[in-house]
Amino acid sequence: MYTLTVNGLPAHKLVLKIGIPIILLCNLDVCNGTRLIMRGLGANIIDAEIALGKFKCQSVFILLIVLSPSQTTLPFVLRRKQFPVRLCFAMTINKAQGQTLKKVAIFLPGPVFTHGQCGFIACKIYDSVLNYSNQNPSQVKNVVYREILT
Repeated sequence: MYTLTVNGLPAHKLVLKIGIPIILLCNLDVCNGTRLIMRGLGANIIDAEIALGKFKCQSVFILLIVLSPSQTTLPFVLRRKQFPVRLCFAMTINKAQGQTLKKVAIFLPGPVFTHGQCGFIACKIYDSVLNYSNQNPSQVKNVVYREILT
């Protein structure tokens, strides 16, 4: 049971420490996808503060809740009592949308899906962008599948 990895659920074992960035996975007074910095950990509660945005530094308390995946191929109902958070040292472009970031490191081994995603990378960063991909950052390949458009 402990080795099962199911979409929509955090890993069974979650190692948390004070000061690490976490991301909220459920709407609990705070929207899911909110980045938090962990300030304290109790047996049934996490004390965190919002890391970015209008409510930056606001305190948030996250309780243990019962989680179950919405879609699964398991022959039984899986329920876990856990904190609805994941570690958040890295994010996808979609998760980062709507946030303003001071520094960003980008790893793009291939082209991004849309130009909007590529434009987002540059527009919400106010200090520096580190590019760890093998692509020229000033060029983006525009891929159009004409068969779909006709």
